[in-house]
Amino acid sequence: MNKKEQIFHTLKEYNYWKLVLHEHQYPFIGRCVAWAKRENADLITDMNKEERDELFDNVIKDWERAVNKLYSASRINMAILGNTIPHLHAHLVPRYKEPKKFHGE
Repeated sequence: MNKKEQIFHTLKEYNYWKLVLHEHQYPFIGRCVAWAKRENADLITDMNKEERDELFDNVIKDWERAVNKLYSASRINMAILGNTIPHLHAHLVPRYKEPKKFHGE
């Protein structure tokens, strides 16, 4: 990761991806970012087969199971963007029909 790395906290490492939490998340409990480890990966079309398979077969499924177990997400969303940080990454965003409280808040 680049200079902005200090705002990410690694939750789990995979062969080709890191599942990370951003310090300043949008208000969605359980939101994470899957970050490609390969430095020269930038666009979704840059993904090789191994990266693609691991992302969809392991990273997203592991995250989805955890979010559903911990928070009972109503729906799972994913977006692969490259707005302010030009690097291959996927935003994993749980959605909830009802407001969720975490630690009573």
